[in-house]
Amino acid sequence: MKQRGFTLIELLVVIAIIAILAAILFPVFAQARAKARQASCTSNVKQLSLGVMMYIQDYDETFPFWNWGDSYGSGSLHANHFESFWVNAIYPYVKNGGVYACPSSNDSSTTQQNLMWAWLSSGQIPTSGIQPALLNVPINYGFSEPLESGNVCGNDGNHSGCRIASLNTPANTLVVADCNTGLTTGWVPSTDPNDPLHHYIISRVAYPNIPPGCWGATATCGATQVDVGDYRSDINANYPIFDQQTRHSGGNTIGYADGHAKFLRDNRTTWDLFNGYTGPGSSL
Repeated sequence: MKQRGFTLIELLVVIAIIAILAAILFPVFAQARAKARQASCTSNVKQLSLGVMMYIQDYDETFPFWNWGDSYGSGSLHANHFESFWVNAIYPYVKNGGVYACPSSNDSSTTQQNLMWAWLSSGQIPTSGIQPALLNVPINYGFSEPLESGNVCGNDGNHSGCRIASLNTPANTLVVADCNTGLTTGWVPSTDPNDPLHHYIISRVAYPNIPPGCWGATATCGATQVDVGDYRSDINANYPIFDQQTRHSGGNTIGYADGHAKFLRDNRTTWDLFNGYTGPGSSL
């Protein structure tokens, strides 16, 4: 009996069906991978947030304190020493350098390669107080600078950190989050409902997937903030461009002062997160 093979038309139909299925399934697979990376990032932020919680239990309920002017700038206390910088402070509780890297980050440069986001020169790295385990891993998360500098509790000029008791709503207060540098920058909004800071977006957190290295060339780097207090007034006007620079489908992972972590849309990532303010005028 003579065997009949596939006709050319039948083969083309099968190929067309496979192509259609591939076109349908590939985006689904891509979304599944993105969700898996987001889940991994949420786990990282959760561990870092819990590391902060364990730290404050051992240090009189005080958050890690690192004063930019004293530790890096022209101050004379501990110039260019990062022992108390948050990544170092909580490392004994985290004990895993890999937790500091977000799988969805587009910047894989290590602390040693980016010289602490261009804060240091190469000659300063060995003596800057950075944990050896953190020198060769990417750090893709940032700590609340108003919290670490003492601004949240009014201690930014007193060389002391903030206690958790000073926070009115820890469950709404950002501690650590997706970020394109190790600190968020920014200030705490007032309770005045007309204070424009309520609507400022923390763009280092909201848009962390800027082109790698943009922390060193802020004038030409898209979502990197370049205005006073690291606020950029053109975010709304250029929102479609900025929105593409999130890490997790239009948003990022935020860790809060009560230890929990969750996804937050970029347009809700405002300066009210610095003190968890939800009163009149708040954008939260």
